[in-house]
Amino acid sequence: ALMFENVARLKRGEPVFFYAWAPSWMTNTMVPGKDVVWLPTPFDALPGNVPSTTSALTPGVEGCAGGADPCRMAMAAWNWYAIGNKQFIAANPAVKALVEQMTFPQSTWSYWEKTISQDGSSERNIRKLADDWMSENKATFDGWVATAKAAK
Repeated sequence: ALMFENVARLKRGEPVFFYAWAPSWMTNTMVPGKDVVWLPTPFDALPGNVPSTTSALTPGVEGCAGGADPCRMAMAAWNWYAIGNKQFIAANPAVKALVEQMTFPQSTWSYWEKTISQDGSSERNIRKLADDWMSENKATFDGWVATAKAAK
């Protein structure tokens, strides 16, 4: 409810302040660099006991306040991983190869999240998003599938 209130405030020309992440429907609705700015953090917010192989200093963040590049986000994208049962992955190297290649820009994730939040998370809506992406990115998708098929 608070996020919808922020959207309403922005539309009325009032100030907004909120915590968001990317990808997020919020960063697709209130676009950093256009409607809002990212406020860089003075230090990494990820607790020391949580492992991360990437930095919170994120290059190329559109809309980072003051044009900072890299922009210090609260934490790195340390938790975006595919998870699979070890036995299933061992028995299905094609699945492992496919998932290891898959990557999507934050703008794509944000669009998907916004669309699902507005249109619902029904199987039909999610399949349409997937089908649209695959048809618009046929060469990329076909390359992923070819590499996966060749996996041993």
